Amino acid sequence: MELKQDLKAVALDLDGTLLNSKKRLSSRSIASLRACLSRSIIVIIATGRPPRSVRQFLPPDILHRVELVCYNGALTFDTLGHSHSEWIPSSLSVRILNDVRKNVNQAYLSVESEDHLFTTMPPEIIHSQRFLFTPSTMSFQELVKIPANKILVSHFTTGLPVIEKYRKETSFVVTDGGSLVQMMRKGVSKASGVDRICRMKKISMSEVMAFGDDTNDLALFHTCGVPVAMDNAIERVKQSASLITRSNDEDGVAVILEQLLH
Repeated sequence: MELKQDLKAVALDLDGTLLNSKKRLSSRSIASLRACLSRSIIVIIATGRPPRSVRQFLPPDILHRVELVCYNGALTFDTLGHSHSEWIPSSLSVRILNDVRKNVNQAYLSVESEDHLFTTMPPEIIHSQRFLFTPSTMSFQELVKIPANKILVSHFTTGLPVIEKYRKETSFVVTDGGSLVQMMRKGVSKASGVDRICRMKKISMSEVMAFGDDTNDLALFHTCGVPVAMDNAIERVKQSASLITRSNDEDGVAVILEQLLH
């Protein structure tokens, strides 16, 4: 596969895509990212993760040369030092949090706010989740006062219809096999975050190749030039892809990038 002349950027999901099942970045993947950067191809990390988490996976020489789209598009950083936050309106955030607390059994509520995680999870649950960074625990009354880039609802056993009624008022994503609901400001997605980066770099979304595996990659797949699904991706993502590569445990991203750069 020859490098397309109109390919200017690659957008890469992390979990299930660039990272293997052990949450590690392989040496082969690292080499492929360096090769892209050496060819002046813009590398965009597009993830639901927060910036603090992304920084743990990338070597320093790569980290300082990539664009970051975090919280599924609600927080972006570029290599020129610009950042942009999208907030859920406070009245809506309070309404969602109160509704879920009252009507969804056993749900834990968390808020991501400019690279800080605040949660109602008790310490034993936090410990079992093995967070890379320990979140700030607080009461529900304190949580509703936090400005939200993203609201997370987890550990619920029933009550998904209560949560799903906010699909029309938020950018609403269900991931992790249906066990995690992520809500951002309406209109926010990986696609909107990548588009913001592209406009700053003066390139078109049609010049972007995107890699992903889960539902939060679908909007990006529908707007980029070349969507590439991992072999381990859910079926909806595969159906939306132009190409299907090997799994994240078989360096599927590197396989395609190596072919492009050959």
